[in-house]
Amino acid sequence: MSQHQTTKNNMSSNNQQQAGTSPACTEIIQINLHHSKAAATSLTILCHEIMKGLAGSCNKNKSNSMKSNSFICMIQEPYVYQNKIRLLGSQRYIHCVESNLSLPVRAAIVTSENLKVTPMHEFMHSDLAVIRIHKGRCPIIMASAYMPYESMDPPPEELKRLIKYCHDNKLPLIVGADANAHHADWGSTDNNTRGDRLASYLLANDLYIMNEGSEPTFVDSRRKQVIDITFTNRYALNRVKSWHVSDKESLSDHRYIMFKIDKRKNEIVLQRNIRKADWAVYRTRLEESLGNVNDMPLKTIADCEDATERIHECIMQAYEAACPLRPARVSGVKHDWWNEELKNLRHGCRTAYNAYRRGEITPEGYDNIRKTYKRKLKRAKRNSWRQFCAKVKSMPESSRLYRVCLDQVHRVPHQMRNSDNNVTTTDTKEIIDILLEKHFPDDAQGQEELGQT
Repeated sequence: MSQHQTTKNNMSSNNQQQAGTSPACTEIIQINLHHSKAAATSLTILCHEIMKGLAGSCNKNKSNSMKSNSFICMIQEPYVYQNKIRLLGSQRYIHCVESNLSLPVRAAIVTSENLKVTPMHEFMHSDLAVIRIHKGRCPIIMASAYMPYESMDPPPEELKRLIKYCHDNKLPLIVGADANAHHADWGSTDNNTRGDRLASYLLANDLYIMNEGSEPTFVDSRRKQVIDITFTNRYALNRVKSWHVSDKESLSDHRYIMFKIDKRKNEIVLQRNIRKADWAVYRTRLEESLGNVNDMPLKTIADCEDATERIHECIMQAYEAACPLRPARVSGVKHDWWNEELKNLRHGCRTAYNAYRRGEITPEGYDNIRKTYKRKLKRAKRNSWRQFCAKVKSMPESSRLYRVCLDQVHRVPHQMRNSDNNVTTTDTKEIIDILLEKHFPDDAQGQEELGQT
């Protein structure tokens, strides 16, 4: 099984991005490099121009003059030399599995270093790279996928598993894929078997194609075709903006697909809740509409088909009137520590606050209820963290846990009270001696005895 890797091409930058700074704009690039050295170099130049605001839709303006832009490249068939992805420049991270001769890497994601992202190792595969982007309260999952043309049942199982995970956890998902499939739904000039099966899967799993128009994404001397697609789930449907096939030269037989991610934190998703349908309205509307159908002649097959289509329209119109679209709340990540008890305690806090405002309970009574909720909340989060740490067995999970802990800012104390508890010291050696004496008294005493001997 291939190991996962997240590599940084330039380790000399020493993490120059300061805490609190955020990119002015994030440009998304989707491209199949076809293992081309020249195409990899061309992509590097484009990324540099985006960072400087010279390319893409993230052009510089006065409000963004003090901020740099950022980019995310969803790459298929990258240029690989000696089992490593090459020629993608510096100041960026590469997320993919580790390539080998038996299982070459055909999918990767490259991000600028000023973005806060986490690779999702549990879904990584030679044909699938997945990252979690931390934007606002709800993260965004982005995936680069390569669908081999020899497989007649796209998408691959690894991608299906990711789609199900995002659906179950209500996470926004954006996938950029070289589908190697033809279908009119994404602008191809014809349909083939792979395209029919992929289109059926997308439709059945509530996935939405972002391709606009019929501008070819694949161009060579023999043909022009649309085989590269971008699709999302319902939670990311309104996040993709300015999708287009770029006219910039890619030096590959595929062309650049570029778009932006909307920065809005709250998604407005419309849905019908059948449990709140007004069935009285449904019956009334349906009876009124079906009155005209009863008078339709049914002498030929065409008459029967027309009547069937009219009945279907009547049913749908009555249903839409009785069960209108309403905004649905799109939740973020599920928290394992949240439970029914905490939900009831939070509701109790709100009730107690309203009672306190009306003078029905004392300030002390409200404060006690609030403290109980805070105490239970902290305990639940602490227990959840301990359970997570106890379950860490595999290397990827351990690595992720290490990175979570490492991502904190380490601050060195500049002064500390000495053993007299009334004098501060600024000497580094004295600070270390105080810490050793406080936390490891036996070891400190042993070190003194060793030094005397």
